[in-house]
Amino acid sequence: MHSLWSKEAERLIDHYGAAGIGRDLALRVYSSRLLGGEPNLVLHGGGNTSVKTIFKDLLGEEVEAPASRAAAGRLLWTAPVFFSGVRIGYSPEPADLKQNRTGIVLWRWTTPPLHPQ
Repeated sequence: MHSLWSKEAERLIDHYGAAGIGRDLALRVYSSRLLGGEPNLVLHGGGNTSVKTIFKDLLGEEVEAPASRAAAGRLLWTAPVFFSGVRIGYSPEPADLKQNRTGIVLWRWTTPPLHPQ
């Protein structure tokens, strides 16, 4: 097998960078598409890919989170919007747990979509 990595990776980084997507996620999108385009590597064109990334959460705080792409759909058609993340090391506030405010806990635990739109 030979490498299919090309200058297209840098073009994609620039393209998504203009939309506020970080280099790490842009490269994961690119590598996911490469995997999805090789039928000997993926069953029915699907699969999971992930990357640890940093972005701003719904409150504007920088968050480090693994962003995972679910198995639904073909890897070949991957875009940043297909990745979702979960906070690493987040602990709910005791008051939220005591008052059973699970909506607040879940809102702070999950990340907004990793695509700015």
